[in-house]
Amino acid sequence: TANLSETISKQTYGIILVFSQYNNTAGNALNLDWHCYFVPKYMVSAHSGNYHTFNMMSLVYNNVASKSLYIFDGYLSGIANNTATGTNNGITYNNSNYVLRYVIGV
Repeated sequence: TANLSETISKQTYGIILVFSQYNNTAGNALNLDWHCYFVPKYMVSAHSGNYHTFNMMSLVYNNVASKSLYIFDGYLSGIANNTATGTNNGITYNNSNYVLRYVIGV
């Protein structure tokens, strides 16, 4: 769970979630392979606490991953599946290859 310094309702448009590569072996975030997602303020006010999914893919680093968050007005909460690995329909994924780095109010 991550508490926000300002609520999403106080933002003009919503938030941008920024993910980057994560090195599981070293246990640190990497400053590469950035993925940015806009979440409109309306979606949070109309569907507070609902489950949002963010899919990521890197052809350069051969990674496919998915992160899911419950988004509330004042905080975000992840799920255990955010670190899952496996193969589904022939696609191999490792959800722990990415990490949420920033939540930017816009």
